[in-house]
Amino acid sequence: MKVNLLKDIAEFVNESILGGG
Repeated sequence: MKVNLLKDIAEFVNESILGGG
């Protein structure tokens, strides 16, 4: 489902931003 993909991307982006340090 597209919702699942969006959630996966959102989590990946969140980790990228939070763990970007």
